[in-house]
Order: sequence, then C-alpha cells, then structure tokens
Amino acid sequence: MIPLTPAAPLTHVELPTTDTCPTAEAVARLALARHARGEASEPLTPIYLHPAVAAPCPGA
Repeated sequence: MIPLTPAAPLTHVELPTTDTCPTAEAVARLALARHARGEASEPLTPIYLHPAVAAPCPGA
C-alpha cells in the first residue's frame, strides 16, 4: 500500500474568468440562425453509437 502524505495547503487558486462551455441558449440561438438561413444540420448520431473511446490492452 502506498503511504498517504498530507497535501500542501492551497495558497492561490485562479478561477476561469471566461465561459469555457457554451450555454444551451447560445447553442439554440446558433441552431435557430442556421435553420432560418436554410442550412442543413450536420448528420446526427446518438452518442451511444459512437466507437469506443478506450480499448482493452492487448493481452489483458
């Protein structure tokens, strides 16, 4: 077993000052604008049908 050592106290933490993910409203507005221009959407594929992200290690 690996011995646990106490973590150093946090002395400085910076939080992001900008949004890193779009809001649902922003995505909807973009989709509505594309629809209003008559642009087709990208092909939709359910997430559960995507290929696996990880594969088992050979020989495991």
